[in-house]
This record gives sequence, C-alpha cells and structure tokens, in this order.
Amino acid sequence: MEAPGTVGIVAKTRLQEAAPVVAEAADWLAARGVAVVLETDTARLANRRGARTCVRDDLPAATDLIVVLGGDGTLLGVAGRVAQAGADTPILAVNFGSLGFLTEVTLPELYTALESVLAGEAGSTSGGCCGRSPTGSTAYNLAAGGPIVHPRVDAVLVTPLAPHTLTNRPIVIPATPPIGVTPALGGTHQAASASFDGQFGMELEAGDRVTVRRAPRPLRVVRAESRSYFAVLREKLKWSER
Repeated sequence: MEAPGTVGIVAKTRLQEAAPVVAEAADWLAARGVAVVLETDTARLANRRGARTCVRDDLPAATDLIVVLGGDGTLLGVAGRVAQAGADTPILAVNFGSLGFLTEVTLPELYTALESVLAGEAGSTSGGCCGRSPTGSTAYNLAAGGPIVHPRVDAVLVTPLAPHTLTNRPIVIPATPPIGVTPALGGTHQAASASFDGQFGMELEAGDRVTVRRAPRPLRVVRAESRSYFAVLREKLKWSER
C-alpha cells in the first residue's frame, strides 16, 4: 500500500468522545505534510472551522485513505460509499464501540497504524497488513448463532434470524454465483422487508426478488499490526475470560 497524500477523517454522528481525536489526528497528519479532509459533520463535531471538508459521499474520491472513528455501523456506512464510488480507497477504522468486530484498531494503536501507513508498510510483509474483511462476521451474525469466518475465506453466510423451527441452521456457500431471494407472501405471511447492513431498508411485495452478489472489488481495511487475527478474536470475544 502506497503512502497516502490525502487522508479523510469521519466520525460516528454525535460521538462527542471522538471530537478531540479528530482534532489531534488532523494536526498530527498535517505536521507530517499530509493533506486532511474532514467529513462535513465531523468537522462540525470537532469545531474545526476553516478545515477542508466534504460530504461522506465524496470522501472516497477525494482521499487516498479514510480514517473512521466509531463502530462497525460507521465503518459499513463508509464502506458502502466506497463501493458506490467504484473506488479502491482503504479504510483505517478505530473502534469506539463495545464490540467493534470489524473496527479492530484500538485508540492507543491509531498513531502506530498511521505511521505504518505513511511509511508505505501497510500491506507489506514487514508487519502492516491491508486485509479483506467480510461484512458477514458482525455482531448481528454472531447474535443470531452464525459462524465466524476468517477473512481469507471467500464465502457468503446465510444465517436465519430467530427462525420458528429448530431445523434452520446457518449455511456457508460460495461467494461467486449471485444469490436470489424471493419472499413467499400470501396466507399467514403478509409482510416482508429487506435491510442492508442496518444502513437502509425497504418493504418487499409479492413477486419481488432480492439479488445478493459479491462486490467486484474487496474492501481494503488497514489492520492492527500488533495483533494477529485470532488475537483480535480472543480480545473481542473475551475467550478464556468467561
């Protein structure tokens, strides 16, 4: 991964704890000759008048790296915008949530991770890593009894949510062919809806078909170089502590 010339910063909406971090990170980057673009609401949150800003939809095209301060929901929202822009902009996500399954970088690791990125080491064999994170391995999937999927496994999870029969079980299927879902409405089944990463949703009607397919390019996420993937799992899920 090449060193970025322009870094965008976006924080979870109204996350007051992130305000001083936004200001400190912006100053830290500027002191190292890196141009900084703040998402419009994030600049307002940090009270950075006069800063270069843009709306979230424009961040992927305006930056070479996006620093996300928040939880998995904030990361997924930015990831969706990267996909919509057809961009390849990597994301460095810092966890401000309780679990943060995808936002694995902790606040104390922020500047170490940024130093690795600016040195052009992220993604190299020297320790920094730019990984591919499947959005299936989130708290929603875990809460529904779904499996944890290693980032190198190219797969799609089908996890029933609160099924009314004990025979329904999560299924791991290949990610390549598109998946079609058609609601069987009628009789006692009168309504169905589709929700996408908790970001937006819509009501479905009889005859509607939802097609799920893998994006043509993976999301690039800068990972914490100080811990392995399984060390992150052990920390997040508190293995051996309960």
